[in-house]
Amino acid sequence: MVQYAKTEMVDELKKIWLSGFPKDAEYVELFFQYYFTPKCCAIFRNKKEIETALYYLTAYVTINGKEKPVMYLYAASTLPQYAGKGNTSALVRFLINDALINDFCGVAAYTLPSTKNIMAKENTYPSVFLQEIQYSVNDAAVTIRQGNLLQLEECEFALFKQLRSKYVDDKPYSIYWKDRELELIYRDCNDSGNVLMVREEGLSGQICKEYYAVIAKKEEGLLIRETDYPKSDCMRLVCSVADYYNYRGLVKLHAREDEKVNMEDAVKQSRVYMASVSIFGTQEKEDRFYFNLLAI
Repeated sequence: MVQYAKTEMVDELKKIWLSGFPKDAEYVELFFQYYFTPKCCAIFRNKKEIETALYYLTAYVTINGKEKPVMYLYAASTLPQYAGKGNTSALVRFLINDALINDFCGVAAYTLPSTKNIMAKENTYPSVFLQEIQYSVNDAAVTIRQGNLLQLEECEFALFKQLRSKYVDDKPYSIYWKDRELELIYRDCNDSGNVLMVREEGLSGQICKEYYAVIAKKEEGLLIRETDYPKSDCMRLVCSVADYYNYRGLVKLHAREDEKVNMEDAVKQSRVYMASVSIFGTQEKEDRFYFNLLAI
């Protein structure tokens, strides 16, 4: 049976989440304490227990001057013994149908290969892409920039929100987060990496400009998931981030497709899909809508 969750199911829902993502224990506690409500979670259950849970966050988009909510399908987990039954697909269909008959103007999801296939069944396809540029950072690359590296430190939420709004939310057709969701994502980003403030010094040593950078620590290296720092000078940021973590090796940078990136010193460039988006009842094409998720 498919339905929305109930408050008394929280312990069972945590168990299901951790069955699929055992390293998420701290974040799961954060999510349920800070964000969870029964309405943001759809479940597939049998007579004895919940088999699968699917959570969504609410994002927003402004169309013709009116702000409207967008349902972002955020996370799903299935108990191992029930995998492969099509539960997640059933829950996606349930939530999309619910979004259609309520006030949501569309749905979106992060396009993992598995998610991509599930969303395609609902006629929702990848429409938001990013550039991914790879750099190989060694001691020589950092040393040559000593004296010209950027200052990095942890970025408080208020400044992050202010800087990110100018970079992401002001873009036409941008799907954006409001404070509650953005703060959850900020906490999520600090759980799997760091949200850093990037300071650029002027000739006199005074701070002349501030930026932000969201860093994820991956098994294969560091990923700069999002930054408003100018991409025309991206190697300076890449080396500064590597130096901040005392790291040498592969660093990836994500940039919007409309940004011009200085490819000097890059070892590889590719196009990666970020989000599948479907907007209901509009003549606008989905590929006009921009959604730099940060939530994965």
